[in-house]
Amino acid sequence: MSSTTTPATVGRMANTIVSLDKVKAAISPRGLFKLSQRAFDRKHNVDQGHLSRMLNGTSNVESDVVVFSPEFERAFLQECLDCSVTIDQFAAPLGAEGEAPDFQGIASAMPSPPVVDPTEFPMGKMQLVAKIIRDGATGGEVSMTFSLRALIRCSQAYTILTKDAGLKHWPALSVSLWLTKVYGADDEGRRFLKEAYQRIFAKDLQDPMGLIPHRPDQHPSEVLVKLLAQRGFPVWSFGKTGEGKTYANLRIAKELSSTGNYHRFQGDRDKTATDFIGDLGAKDGTTYRVDGPLTTARRMGEPIVVDEVCICDPSVLMCLQAVLEGNDLTITGSYHEVVAMLEGFLVLVTDNSRGLGESVEYVGTQAINEATRDRFYFVEFGSMDPKQELAIAESEAALELPPVINAPLATQEESGENEPESLTQDAREKSDDENDPVSHKGTEDAVDGSSEAAPIMEDPNGQF
Repeated sequence: MSSTTTPATVGRMANTIVSLDKVKAAISPRGLFKLSQRAFDRKHNVDQGHLSRMLNGTSNVESDVVVFSPEFERAFLQECLDCSVTIDQFAAPLGAEGEAPDFQGIASAMPSPPVVDPTEFPMGKMQLVAKIIRDGATGGEVSMTFSLRALIRCSQAYTILTKDAGLKHWPALSVSLWLTKVYGADDEGRRFLKEAYQRIFAKDLQDPMGLIPHRPDQHPSEVLVKLLAQRGFPVWSFGKTGEGKTYANLRIAKELSSTGNYHRFQGDRDKTATDFIGDLGAKDGTTYRVDGPLTTARRMGEPIVVDEVCICDPSVLMCLQAVLEGNDLTITGSYHEVVAMLEGFLVLVTDNSRGLGESVEYVGTQAINEATRDRFYFVEFGSMDPKQELAIAESEAALELPPVINAPLATQEESGENEPESLTQDAREKSDDENDPVSHKGTEDAVDGSSEAAPIMEDPNGQF
């Protein structure tokens, strides 16, 4: 380093020659960054005295150009990113008649600085996106909102995508907003969100399907569901019939279950909260508690998949309000109980719609309370690429077939064994009758020697 009698007026930053006056103007209370030099120093842990000398052109000067320290350069570029501006805005002006002064060629001879890639969720800027949506809802421009819960969930999704999926900053930021708000919005809401994102971040909102790494035999939407579900977050999967959303969610539920078991609740208009939570039953003159699939899943710490949720009675959905955020399940009515959540409990929802009542082709789907929808991440299962669909089909077809139900005894030719001579024709006919599922009905309960077969009590929860 060498000092000069005349202070330098330009500096080198990000392979660009910048004006020191423009840089100093940005770092001021009324400047672009809205930070004084002291506040800038404290925020980024930069030596204030050294910074002041560099900005005044009296320190780190080489060939009449200030070479900014790496610490200051990273901090300055981070502020530029947060304010959605580029380093070109601080470029030194050209000389007379459009010719560049001699120092303009110095940057090409210097080593390029490392590219600064943000590594933290920009909460402040995403809050501005949320404010645009809220103002639009207030003014009647869009029929959606952006709650504080959604803002927090967006940050959590960003962390999952960067840590668990290895996505870089900008792809993770785009996908996190899709999962939190864009997927769950109607067409007008999506357009509004994309415009708000572009306005604040000066970037287009990227489509998640091209950003998520996945196997050739795996739907990228399934990867998104599993990334969120394995962290315990409730996920709402939607899409047209035949896109594999229910199959994918059931597979994820089984994979994530610590016991290998999961529960499924098939929604329809006739089922109520009692079917979902449970009620009292009667046997031999006494009453007993019969847990529904939601209660059982919470007691056992196992996943539950709620299928066709938009056809369910509203009382079923209201049961989810508290449990979706980890609160205790309070049962009232025939009996009172508070059921705490056991670790491993997870709620996955599937439907043909996103809960806005928009799928007119699916009769019976209804709009869902926004407070309930706001507690979910949304993932859309769209049409797959033909090659990907073929890979998935071939992968599943290669699995072993399940065992044959009530398989008959192997014939002599199949078993390769000779039939015992003592087995008479009558005995063979009797043996055939015993293996006949129709003629053998109800005899399995008499194996204990009792003359009367005990009645079979059907319990969907498998408690009896």
